[in-house]
Amino acid sequence: MKTRMVLLVVLMLFVSTPVRADLKQGMSAYDRGDYVTAFKELKAAAEQGDAEAQMMLGILYAEGEGTLQNYVEAHKWFNLSAAHGHAQARNARDKVAEKMTPEQIATAQRLAREWRQTATARELETAAPKPSVVQPEAAVSASREEKREIQQILAALGYDPGVADGLIGARTRSAIRSYQRKVGLPADGQASKALLERLKEDQNSLRVTSVTPESRPVAGGAEKPEDVQVLIDRVKRLAQEAEQKGAAQRWVLDELYTLVRQYDWPWKMKIVEDSFSDGDYTSNPTWAVAAGQFVVDKEGGLRSIVTIAPPEEENREVEPEDIAVSLLQSFLKQSSDEEEEAAGSPEDETYAEIHISANISNAFAISVTMVSKVGNGLIEFGPYQGSNRDTGYRLAYSPGAEGGLELLGVSSYRSAVVDLYEEPLKLEDGRSHTLLWTRDENGEMIISVDGKELLRVTDRRFGKEFGGFTLLNRGGDYGVQNVSIFGSKM
Repeated sequence: MKTRMVLLVVLMLFVSTPVRADLKQGMSAYDRGDYVTAFKELKAAAEQGDAEAQMMLGILYAEGEGTLQNYVEAHKWFNLSAAHGHAQARNARDKVAEKMTPEQIATAQRLAREWRQTATARELETAAPKPSVVQPEAAVSASREEKREIQQILAALGYDPGVADGLIGARTRSAIRSYQRKVGLPADGQASKALLERLKEDQNSLRVTSVTPESRPVAGGAEKPEDVQVLIDRVKRLAQEAEQKGAAQRWVLDELYTLVRQYDWPWKMKIVEDSFSDGDYTSNPTWAVAAGQFVVDKEGGLRSIVTIAPPEEENREVEPEDIAVSLLQSFLKQSSDEEEEAAGSPEDETYAEIHISANISNAFAISVTMVSKVGNGLIEFGPYQGSNRDTGYRLAYSPGAEGGLELLGVSSYRSAVVDLYEEPLKLEDGRSHTLLWTRDENGEMIISVDGKELLRVTDRRFGKEFGGFTLLNRGGDYGVQNVSIFGSKM
């Protein structure tokens, strides 16, 4: 492993792509303050898809240097540069967006999409001419939805195809070529139906396993996970620098980033660790019950049961005697409710909630091991902002339902779906299952269940650190056997 890593680093440093003349000339003009020439040269390189040139062109538009100030064009070029992997372009795009109206941002996004579509069409026109005979099965192009699925599987397998939008640009083709080389296919970079089938086979047989500090493998030559992280951090920095300077071919970068993803664990600080093995949730660490009831048992850990009331009958004819019975039942129920309220009965609870206060960094890793005992209901958990448990992220699991796993962004006013696992998910097999949820410094979140990645999405709506973690049972019988929360250094 160590030998392979060193080899890849050497390749990254020595197998470089030629720097475009117009990029070099543009940067030289920019350094000496000749912004008009810099704009001309950098625009030519940016139109050819150079990420560094696109980043610099965005700066010229944003600052009004060498051209009229234009935030829409600046946002467009920052967006395109970010899509090509430039490390600073996302931040630059977000900063210029703060000075723009929603309409201007929408226009800039539309222009970026149109540029990508035009660039893709231009590349297809200049590609090798297609044979006049009927295409073999391997060359049959995938539909846009199939292309989107290709991008999703490539990302799940550790490649970097960019945004899963079904539009095949240079970044996706590079990821396809890297995959094709690795599995011994002709590296044509084409998104075909045959490629999708092969990717599906590999996804089924080569599950991407999420790691924790305790479970990740140790590379050759390293004695502890901490040693691995030091090495991985350095490889990551080298890859990012090489990408920014255009000093390595795309396939080399893809290999390096795949290696980084396999071993990387940037969440070094353990914030919460509770297996409930001491039989007590009120201390070490201290949880607080906000609603319902929770108990700790040896089999299920932290357990709560919330019974879902059956739906009321509809469209039934009401007889006169039914009205009398209903009135009597209503009177008796009112008396019973008053007695239960005085006695503090939990039977009227529609949900149960328990939470813990903790300073959780904006980049985090949350691992929850749980047992779900009934085939319906809903359980949610996630970090909340400040002291307001109604604001933050939630991961919601609905046993057996379509869209059974949802990642939500919630606030006091509304709840929005950030991402959705569209297939039914059923964990009621009597065994424990681990849900791992990570979020990096760029807002990319990955959700896996028992090591299988189900969701990957970038969302930056919450930019501050979190004030705690909450768990809600909205119907069902759940046992939580472990909660572990890791954060980045604060």
